[in-house]
Amino acid sequence: TEGDENSTTPLPSSTRGMFMDMHSYGKRIIGPWGYKNEESPNQNELLAVMNKLSRANQYKATLPNVNFWYTANGNTIDWVYGALGVPPFCVEMGNAFF
Repeated sequence: TEGDENSTTPLPSSTRGMFMDMHSYGKRIIGPWGYKNEESPNQNELLAVMNKLSRANQYKATLPNVNFWYTANGNTIDWVYGALGVPPFCVEMGNAFF
């Protein structure tokens, strides 16, 4: 349900906006889930948005549960997605730390 911190149900498709978490570095756009090897309920829709973002900056669109560096417990995008249902993305900017 909306606002339930234990929910894994995304908000309806009529929901507007997204959450962006900016990090350095890695040239990747990352979506949920980072803490478990499980597809998100609307993974195809999330990937579609990530691929559109990727066209703008040539970063690799990556889902943590598929071909990723490591498992990430307690990350912000997983919390935003699980608790609020908002589509979240982490952008690993550049190829070096700032």
